[in-house]
Parts: sequence; C-alpha cells; structure tokens
Amino acid sequence: MKDYKGSKAINRDGLISYFFDYTELEEVIKEVQKEKANKIQKYGEQNYLKYMIESSKDDLYKRFKRVEV
Repeated sequence: MKDYKGSKAINRDGLISYFFDYTELEEVIKEVQKEKANKIQKYGEQNYLKYMIESSKDDLYKRFKRVEV
C-alpha cells in the first residue's frame, strides 16, 4: 500500500494480516518465505502441500480479487 501509515499487523477474523508499503517488497517476500518454511516444518512437506490445496478452496481466497498488471 503506497504511503501506508496504519498498524503493521492486525488480527481480523482470527487471522493476522501484515501490511507493507510498496517500498518494502523485499520484506514481503521474506515474510512469505518465512511463513512457508514454518508451515513445512510444522506439517511436513507432503502435509503442507495437502494443506495448501485444501486452503485454496476456503472462503478466505474468495475475499481477494485478481489484479492484472
């Protein structure tokens, strides 16, 4: 988010959402990679893949709109 001035993290609907401005792309990538590594460590690689497939069917994914660049 350009020039975002709010909280860096909020808890919404039981999920933690992190916010970055457009100058923090490297930090966004690091956070996504860290989250993935944590889930693989927690669930194992095969269970992580199953988890991601099942999660992709969740209503959470329906809240977002695809943005074409």
